[in-house]
Amino acid sequence: MIKNNWLWDVKATEEEVKKILSDAKEPRFLFYAGLLLSRNHDPSYVFTFIDKEIFCWYWPLIRERLDRGGWFSPYKSDYWQPIYETTLNALKKTGKDIPQFPAIAMTKDRFYLALEIRKLRKYAKLNQKDLARRLGVKQQYVSKLETGRVNPSLETLGKIANIFGKRLQIRFG
Repeated sequence: MIKNNWLWDVKATEEEVKKILSDAKEPRFLFYAGLLLSRNHDPSYVFTFIDKEIFCWYWPLIRERLDRGGWFSPYKSDYWQPIYETTLNALKKTGKDIPQFPAIAMTKDRFYLALEIRKLRKYAKLNQKDLARRLGVKQQYVSKLETGRVNPSLETLGKIANIFGKRLQIRFG
């Protein structure tokens, strides 16, 4: 394989970038995911850096990064969208449960909050209806929470934390 020098203008090695791209909550994840996808057109090469499941989970945020323009070409997301859909379908056939977030403007914080609520619920082996009952809301509201379509109140977040035996922490910085 020909070595691809897509990191020519950053001070990171391929191994450092692989480590960053293995953790979607790493602050530099979106930067390097956007850089990788904007400079490469070979999915098999890209998936040596980023796990297919992580790619599918975080595609809405990666796509937003690609579409912003600047030195990322806005046409790159059009190239990667069908690859995302194909990869998502292949993962679903293996039984992987990858959420499909709506194509709405969503902040990164709301996206991560939605993922965290969903992970907590699944870890506790609850379905959305069970969580809704415990929160005193309808199942549709839980669905909206888990897809980032609502902005929950602090009171609701506190209730969710209590249900899962967690402490609500809000940090700036």
